[in-house]
Amino acid sequence: MTLPVSAWGSTRPLAPVAAHLGGEAALVEWMAEEAARAGDPAFTELFSGAARALKLPLGLFAQRHLPSLLGGIRFFGGDVTRPFVEVIAHDLPLETLRATVWREWADFAPRAFRLLVPGDHSMPCETCLDQTVHIARAGTIAQAGATLALFDGPETAQVILDAAFAASRVDPGFAGAVSPTDDLPALFDAERLHAILYQGVPVGLIATRPGRIAWIDGEIVQELAVHPDHRGRGLAAAGHRALAATFSPERPYMGTIAAQNPASRKSAERSGRPAALKWVFVPIDPTRRGVIP
Repeated sequence: MTLPVSAWGSTRPLAPVAAHLGGEAALVEWMAEEAARAGDPAFTELFSGAARALKLPLGLFAQRHLPSLLGGIRFFGGDVTRPFVEVIAHDLPLETLRATVWREWADFAPRAFRLLVPGDHSMPCETCLDQTVHIARAGTIAQAGATLALFDGPETAQVILDAAFAASRVDPGFAGAVSPTDDLPALFDAERLHAILYQGVPVGLIATRPGRIAWIDGEIVQELAVHPDHRGRGLAAAGHRALAATFSPERPYMGTIAAQNPASRKSAERSGRPAALKWVFVPIDPTRRGVIP
């Protein structure tokens, strides 16, 4: 009998996270959805632009469901010159996994593959953090601590966002790895774009949308920024707590944070959202440690 993907070894460490957030049935359903993409031409078609850019047959971009590996080609930041393999689930020893990934996706010459692991997973020195996923139920972090208000329009929010990212670009590791949202008008129209007020003046912005990260449904942080002139006052963490108070106490409040953004990671942790999950890159060549695509 062939075991379902959700029974493979790599998914077992995720079960305790699922038991706390989303439920184990949701984890199994998510794995089944990912497995179904392997035979879905519509999913493969999403890579048609990359196929044209790389002058490769579109069929090579299809998600693959092998006997002990489920995964597919991806591109870091959407850059077709930076391929990696998303290993969604596997049941292989590490060296066999490396060899299988290289054999299956050699046409792309990927330098690394990516795995989803629990947030407290001990990372071997050869791996490289990509993103952390910070999650808590809204009721556990809800607290008065900042005044929020809807913006009168997206223009003021855009000024704050531009200033925040301009200040962050002095860090060369941050530039290119983290991008501001280009969706402020839509967030404003949906009444999702909130101003963080300091002494009655908008000095930051915070926005969420309903969505799903892996198997977990909840409120996803779409953007958070504080004007550089007002950093150091704990306004980001206070904004998270105040916005969480507007949702059902049981609803997951969550967001992904890039490895190159430690300030946001600290803010999430201060607001009571630990890293429940994280994506890590593993180099295909074991002699090249800390490799990202």
